[in-house]
Amino acid sequence: MIGRGRESTESRDVFTRLNPVTHGFLLNDFFLLSFDTGRVHRGMTIADELSRLQQLRDSGALTETEFEEAKRKALHEQPRAFSGFGGPSAAGQVMGVNEETYSVLMHLSQLLVVSGLGIIVPIAMWLIGKDDSDFVRRQGNRMMNWFLSSLIYAVVFGLLCIVFIGIPLLALLAILEIVFPIIAALKANNGEVWSYPMAVRFFEED
Repeated sequence: MIGRGRESTESRDVFTRLNPVTHGFLLNDFFLLSFDTGRVHRGMTIADELSRLQQLRDSGALTETEFEEAKRKALHEQPRAFSGFGGPSAAGQVMGVNEETYSVLMHLSQLLVVSGLGIIVPIAMWLIGKDDSDFVRRQGNRMMNWFLSSLIYAVVFGLLCIVFIGIPLLALLAILEIVFPIIAALKANNGEVWSYPMAVRFFEED
């Protein structure tokens, strides 16, 4: 009996010690039901659960991917019937593509700027994916902040070319417009959300 009591206690506290992705949770009358014990754990509201998930992510105990998956389970989120593009979309996917892979392609699409597609494609991918995946939304908001900021910098540095100082600044900006998207893509591939340095926050970066 002591052993069973200890096991029950450990099951109730499992979230604080184990990766929440490996344990299913459903929202039931604002309480969480653990598949490990089959019991409703009174006293833990959805707000408590999300707050704990946030703390684990901020402390580094959870990766961004694990956080999003655990949050979906806590909210009992169902797959979307339709994506923003009009087709079927499963949770964690955009247009049938894993959200991490989609985010990588979205960041790297900025490198198509030489052909002019570097302006159209990133914006289109952001608009299509932001409503289907919170991960893509957060990635896209940061990308758009840098995109708009870099346009402003380009205009200012172009004007400064009159006094020559703008020439090296434009050269530096051109390098950053290659380096930053690559770094962001690598981070996204690892399930991380990276804020572009020097970017003005036109969109929230929650």
